[in-house]
Amino acid sequence: MMKKLSKYGIKTYIAATIVLIAIGGGVLALRSGKTPVTSDTGSSNTTSSNVRVRAKKSPKKVNISPSLSGISSSASLTAPNRVTYASDYNPSSKNQTEVSSFLTTPGASCWIEFFMNGSTHKLPSKIADDNGSVVWYWTPGQAELSGGVWKITAIASLDQESKSLADVNTLQIP
Repeated sequence: MMKKLSKYGIKTYIAATIVLIAIGGGVLALRSGKTPVTSDTGSSNTTSSNVRVRAKKSPKKVNISPSLSGISSSASLTAPNRVTYASDYNPSSKNQTEVSSFLTTPGASCWIEFFMNGSTHKLPSKIADDNGSVVWYWTPGQAELSGGVWKITAIASLDQESKSLADVNTLQIP
């Protein structure tokens, strides 16, 4: 190897090695799905997408402040929808299990409120999951609902905004 090295010269050998390393790095980047990116300063970076991007000399600052529920405040609150206010509007007893559920914006704080003759009761607040779904399993006794006819409203709240949807039916508690 030394005889061949001396035939071409050390500078040629080093230059060829550098070229091979550069080509090998480019091949590895392409095989991993990354594309070289050049900024205005001429430096090369690697990104995980196949999009060629030019970096700006003075990047803009982005202020991201999470809401109390841990979701970005840029999320727009969706009113409760696909609501099941009560699985049975005429339960046979205060110990009968009911199911209430609805969909809204993921991370929203949600609850169900019951109204009768100036009295208001509510199910404990829950945070909507990653799909925006929230479900309660409860009994009229646990909700402290006395006998009578109750109006029901589903409520979602996010970043100090609340949206609600009232049921057209009423809950008849014995």
